[in-house]
Amino acid sequence: MAKEKSFENQIKRWLESQGIYKLGTSANKMTVAPCGYYEKRLGSAMTGAGKPDLLVVVKGRALEFEIKCETGRPSELQIYIISQINKSGGFATLVYPKDFEKFKAYIMELKK
Repeated sequence: MAKEKSFENQIKRWLESQGIYKLGTSANKMTVAPCGYYEKRLGSAMTGAGKPDLLVVVKGRALEFEIKCETGRPSELQIYIISQINKSGGFATLVYPKDFEKFKAYIMELKK
């Protein structure tokens, strides 16, 4: 789990370097002009399990990312929810460290 959290933090740092800040970040803490936000999701009895880890909005486009370390495996529920999001016209996917460059390229394309 520590590796997954470390990878998640790497993603968040990169997003912030691109002007995509944690929802609620005060303007005086933004070092790059904002173009989006992200929200960390935690599954619980109140919010429901299986939702992707990060909701990222870039220039009005909502994206859902389930973050996994190299050896991480999504649960059946996570796979089902990602499928539901995609079938409804949304965008959701798994992100492994090997996919980080592709993740960054996709975000950069949306920023244009």
